[in-house]
Amino acid sequence: MNPRLRMALWYGGYTGYTVAVFIIAVYAFFPYSRLRRYVARQLDSDGRYDVTVDQVGPSFPLGLEITGITIISPPEKADEKPGKLFVKRASVNLSLWSLVSSTRTLTVQVEALGGKAETVVQTSGKKKSIKVSFSGLSMGQLPGLAKAISLPMGGTFTGSGKISIPADGIRNAEGKFTLKCQSCSLGDNKTKVKLDLRPEHLRKGRFDPVAEQGVTLPKVKLGVFGGDIEIERGRAMFKRFEAYSPDGEAVLMGTIALREPFVMSTVDAYFKFKFDEALKTREP
Repeated sequence: MNPRLRMALWYGGYTGYTVAVFIIAVYAFFPYSRLRRYVARQLDSDGRYDVTVDQVGPSFPLGLEITGITIISPPEKADEKPGKLFVKRASVNLSLWSLVSSTRTLTVQVEALGGKAETVVQTSGKKKSIKVSFSGLSMGQLPGLAKAISLPMGGTFTGSGKISIPADGIRNAEGKFTLKCQSCSLGDNKTKVKLDLRPEHLRKGRFDPVAEQGVTLPKVKLGVFGGDIEIERGRAMFKRFEAYSPDGEAVLMGTIALREPFVMSTVDAYFKFKFDEALKTREP
């Protein structure tokens, strides 16, 4: 046998043996019970939530699998119920190639809200690329959505996309996402929606029953509602985000100026809906 080939096989076998022993040792002796408590503390880093984790274990080849994550958020008002998010399973895996490359690839898979989601994060120095795909997520189970838009929303949420973040940060990010809500609906014939469309100078001193007491919105079917979000130089724009259904027409327009941290991003957008005449007759 060629001496060079023999040497390459020897080093390859030694390296493979070392990696195998390392993985077996991690699977057998890692203190996963302590890690389970650590994961729960990290998910509730600011102390506002009640977080429980059922189990933490290994995920082949280099990762963790977390099952039974329950996150309960306190109500913001006295008459509100606590919010609850349940994650059936979440796995985090580091690619083997990351051990010998300057590019790190981390894959996160989640089963929650009646569907599945996957995020692949690649980092090289300060540069970062994020790919996201999800399907079958229940709009009614998305935490905070009904509170954000002031009325219940139904349907299933699917989407995919990618964002590239350069070394100088998210302000100059580029990317595109395609989002879609299947069998989308607004309202439930129960929840009161409070809207105040009056100019600012007319809001004080004048009673408006819609603004003060709210109005019950019937279940309005949007059908398929979705479109694209195109990101150019840190500016995300809603493109062709619309729906046409027997109950009416819906359009979402506007932009999001991305900032770091992401919660500091500013949104300049509006949602417009035109009721169909048949719906007005059916639901006066």
